[in-house]
Amino acid sequence: MTKSKTSFAIEGKFLNKFSASLELETSYGSLKDAEFIAKGTFKNDLFSSLCNEVENTLDNYVKDANKAINDAKRTVTKAYKACDDARKPFKEAQADVNGAQRDFDNAVGKLRRARQSVEGEKRKFDNAEADLTRQQRKCRYKSCSWYDVPCHAHNAGMAICQAALEIAKQTVKATKYTLDVAKLAVRGAQEIVDNSRWTLDVAKGVLEGTKVAVHETCDLGIDIARGTLDAARETNKFGVQVAEKTAQGVLGGVVDIREMGFRVKVAAAQTGSFDGWMKVSFFKKTPQTMNIQIKIFSIEEMAGYILDLIEDLLDV
Repeated sequence: MTKSKTSFAIEGKFLNKFSASLELETSYGSLKDAEFIAKGTFKNDLFSSLCNEVENTLDNYVKDANKAINDAKRTVTKAYKACDDARKPFKEAQADVNGAQRDFDNAVGKLRRARQSVEGEKRKFDNAEADLTRQQRKCRYKSCSWYDVPCHAHNAGMAICQAALEIAKQTVKATKYTLDVAKLAVRGAQEIVDNSRWTLDVAKGVLEGTKVAVHETCDLGIDIARGTLDAARETNKFGVQVAEKTAQGVLGGVVDIREMGFRVKVAAAQTGSFDGWMKVSFFKKTPQTMNIQIKIFSIEEMAGYILDLIEDLLDV
């Protein structure tokens, strides 16, 4: 007792829940109108219960984050493997196109050379025909008078001319044969070009199909998998931050409550739900005094408040 107030202290289970040191006080005046104030500080049993609840919840956050991220990483790995698998037929199709393109280019080259050969043989044939025509004009017998010596001399030389004419005919025949052979070669080369063009078109069609598969599997599939990983990290960023702040993801020492107390009216204290304060250290940092909503009958709610403080501290 003092000149201004009356007070007394007790030790025990506060509201039959947790150990506490209590001091009740009231100022002098009418007992009927007296207003009692309860001041108290809690003991380690409440601190331990709160810390265990917080760290168990954080442990679940970390486990959930690790599972979600590892699952997403496996999804990314599978997406890359699927991409590699999709690239194999693409590479094979690309090799087929390259081979078909080479065959087609070679066939076109042969066709071009065959056509050039035809042109060459055609010139020889035309020249041979022209020479034959000249020989035919030269080898015509003339109707001579008995006294026309030059005319008779011309006719006498027809044997030689006829021999030359026969040679010209054989030359035409030979060049016609080689021209026909060259034309056959052109037709054969054209068939090869047509077939190789068809083969090339088919190979290109297969390649386009594999390009679609590669796009869907590599571009879209990997992007979706990466998005899943980013979403997992974003959704579980609290657990990720906690794991990064603790030593190799091992919890312990995340929250260390040193003191906790209150000063409220007795009527409020009796409800078990009132404002208080605590001196607490997070992640083994310097302790600081903070306000807390004390809920004696709901450790989960008190732990939730502390978890919110940790989220704010980690800027999650």
